[in-house]
This record gives sequence, C-alpha cells and structure tokens, in this order.
Amino acid sequence: MTRRFDRYVLQEILPPFLFAVVLYTSLAVATGVLQRLSYLGGTGFFDLLAWIALFVPQAWVQTAPLALVLAVLLAFGRLGADHELTAARAGGVALFRPGLWAVGLATLVALLAFASNEFLVPRANAAAAERYWQLAASQSGLFRLVGQQVPLGGYTLHVSAVSSDERLLGVRLEGWNGDVLTLIRAEHARFDGGTLALYGHRTQRFDLAGLDLLDVDPAERLASLVRLDARSRDGDAPLVVSFGTTVAELIAQFGGGGFEDPRSIRRLFADA
Repeated sequence: MTRRFDRYVLQEILPPFLFAVVLYTSLAVATGVLQRLSYLGGTGFFDLLAWIALFVPQAWVQTAPLALVLAVLLAFGRLGADHELTAARAGGVALFRPGLWAVGLATLVALLAFASNEFLVPRANAAAAERYWQLAASQSGLFRLVGQQVPLGGYTLHVSAVSSDERLLGVRLEGWNGDVLTLIRAEHARFDGGTLALYGHRTQRFDLAGLDLLDVDPAERLASLVRLDARSRDGDAPLVVSFGTTVAELIAQFGGGGFEDPRSIRRLFADA
C-alpha cells in the first residue's frame, strides 16, 4: 500500500511539473528572443530554430524551481481537498512520507540546475551570442570589441579594427603591477581557443617609480624608467598569450548584445 501511495503522489506531482517547465521555459525563451528577431530578417528557419534552442538551458534553470513549487502546491492541494491525505494516514501511511518525495524532487532539480549552470549553460550562452552576430551581421561578433577596454586576465585589451578574416588589428595589451606598466603592442592578432597569438609584437615594461628619484641625473632616471623593450624580429613568429577565455565568452560578455553571462559557477566564484 505504501509503494502504491508513493506512485500515486508522484503521478500527481510530475505531470503539472513537466507542463509548467515547458510553459515557463517557452515564455522565458520568447522573452529573450522576440526583442532580437527584428535583426534576423532573412535567416533560414532551421538556423533560427537552432539559435533559439540555445536559450533553453538558461531558461530551464530559472523556471524549473518555480514549476516544481507550483506542481507541489497543486498536488498537495488536491490531495488535501479530496481528503486523500487523511485516508492515507488512516491506512498507516506517515504524513511526512509524501513530503519526502517533494523534498527529493527538489534536491534532484537543484542538482540538475547546478550541473547545468556549471557545464551546459555557459557554453549555450556563449554560443547564443556568437551565433547571433553571425546571423545578424555575417560576422563572428569580434567587431563589437573594437574601441572597448576589455579585461583579459591581468591585462586590458584594446583593438583598433577587425578584418574580414577575423584578425584583430592595432592590438594593445596594458597591464599594471604597482608602478610597473607592461605594454604589449602588435600589428595584428588572432584568437585560438583560450590563447591570443600576437604578430609583429613589441613588449615594453616601464617602472614609473624611477621618476620619483629627484636627486639623480635625468639620464639615469630615464634609464631606470625602461625595464624592458623587446620586439619580434620575425613577423611570422607570434607571441602567444594564454588567458583561459574563449572568443565566444568575450563576445557574449562584452559584445553589448544583452546576453546572459557565459561564465560557469566556479568561474564566477573565482572572479569574485
């Protein structure tokens, strides 16, 4: 009898939960998609459908807890209104037993939401932003980084222009460590996964603390200012800098399209 009652409780909770997840997720996806559809005129149906599907993971983790609360309220409200909980207690079923199933489902939904936020949602959010600019502007979205100050590791990235083959032109990386400024300039650069390859590069390091030495010769002060001045002799030999950030994540985060954060929970915790 106890197992039969357990199955009965699950049959009361799961259908409204699944219906509410589909309904709320659809509404959440529509909210994020409708405001951008006007810029995607002429896009093929299947390409558009694949782009819309990328919004589902983010919407699911936001709507699943609300859907489960609604399903539990409906299920226990009907069981209470029809006096079935009273009948179950009279049959020897403990009152807390149906509540354990609700807590178990809540725990399962929480674990699935956490796993989705860690592994699935960041990739989907980054892909949604990158795919949007490909559909809207026939470009990868790198052009949205032009003229911005993009934090990249311990540096700030400046880009003057982006070529048609997705090369970054007029690249400058600036990084401060106390009074020491590290400046890396390159004629052009290209992202490759989590690295940035700089071509025609020049690296300079300036120690501004040397300017405070007023009692020394001006020539010595100027010499103490420049700590490093190195440049590439071969324009085809790149300087590869690793940041652990993909180009899709940069586009989603700094492209200005209003997309969700592409970082995982561990990345957000580390950045905080």
